[in-house]
Amino acid sequence: MTHLIADLRYAWRAFMRAPAFTAAALITLTLGILTSTAIFSLVQAVLLQPLPYPKPGRLAMLLTEDARPNVEHLGRAAIATSSTGARTAGRSRT
Repeated sequence: MTHLIADLRYAWRAFMRAPAFTAAALITLTLGILTSTAIFSLVQAVLLQPLPYPKPGRLAMLLTEDARPNVEHLGRAAIATSSTGARTAGRSRT
């Protein structure tokens, strides 16, 4: 325990001899910790939290070969809901 106290006193004296280095080190540590916390919070909110829907594992996104919306088709399409809750528009491909 005495070695730890002696090491802390030595570190304190070294930091007080170079205040610019101390400020740069503290700013760097602060920015690193804040960045890590922000990234973790974002990853947790987007990837790790379950979706707020019942049975989120059954959700699926269906795309056609052309991902752009077909605007003239959307105006005429009748949207039907199947028994699984999936929404389909227009003719189906089989």
